[in-house]
Amino acid sequence: MSELVLIGGPPGPNLAALGRELCARDDTRELDFRFASFLQRLREAAQHRATVWQGVSARAADWIDPAVRRLAASLAPSLGGGARWSIDARAENAQELEWLADMLPRARFVLLVRDGRFAPTPVTTPQAALEWAREWARACGPIARTAQGLGARAQVVRDEELVADPSRAMASIVQRLGLDTPCEWTGPAPHRCEPLAPALLECFAAHGPARTLSEQLGFALPAPSPECDRSPEVALELVRALLDRGRIDDARARATRALALHACAATHEALGLVELRAGHETQAVHSLLRAIQADMNRVGPWRELFALAHRPELLAVAEFARLSTQPPVRFALARWLVARGLDREAAEIVANVAHQPWQSS
Repeated sequence: MSELVLIGGPPGPNLAALGRELCARDDTRELDFRFASFLQRLREAAQHRATVWQGVSARAADWIDPAVRRLAASLAPSLGGGARWSIDARAENAQELEWLADMLPRARFVLLVRDGRFAPTPVTTPQAALEWAREWARACGPIARTAQGLGARAQVVRDEELVADPSRAMASIVQRLGLDTPCEWTGPAPHRCEPLAPALLECFAAHGPARTLSEQLGFALPAPSPECDRSPEVALELVRALLDRGRIDDARARATRALALHACAATHEALGLVELRAGHETQAVHSLLRAIQADMNRVGPWRELFALAHRPELLAVAEFARLSTQPPVRFALARWLVARGLDREAAEIVANVAHQPWQSS
């Protein structure tokens, strides 16, 4: 009977290398298909079918999750083909850590945590730095929230420790799993990530979740400088972070400065968020409508506008949301229609989101 080991962490070559090293042993075997993804797709398909037959108010999760959990428990022991441990190394194993830990109560987890100040591929623009911050937070956030609660089922490995002494890190993992095999790192040396340039590190730090997570993990980040406002998306992230800390006046100053530098969808959205938080609803609606005029498929302004179900201005623009190529925009439209009194099934049809998870997305 085989037991399952899921390796997860931020995307990068060291995640795959760690999986290859563990799979090179006689008592381990790499899974030849994405078992975790299979379970997720099975769950989504069952939910979709339940919604089709029972309507959008069906409580499908009451029976689907227990059924998927029982199926996973019966399939997992046979995955390894006789090997003691079945190994699956993918970034999504960290992103879906909470759900996988619940669905697979006997699985073990090896979780690779990287210092976000170092990127696996070159980061050369403010937008790329912001994208890396989001990607890093998506991967490492669930580890920070969940790993400690998993106890002996989870082992956290620091990427910098793996790079500094791969054989020692491998020995720790092998010992934790109880494998009686050599623990030397036999493949190419782990990839050493390059640090972000100071200006780009400030852009990375602008992302609120990445900054909060870095503080939790002990990774010091610089304070953002006024130069960050030259990137509209980075300025928007900084405004969000200031609003989260209740610093409305500072957020307004930042949004106004960014709008003066670049009048675009992101900066209009930033000012709209400030006005909403300040309680100036009419000014907020005007700024958010300007953001939509600049980019009709931008999700954030639509979400904020459709949360204001009573505003008459939305009657004039709702049709444009129905034609959006972005599903989250149409999801927001469906929620607005329900808030305006339309029944849920009709809202699905009008917003063109039939049998999609629009109620919570």
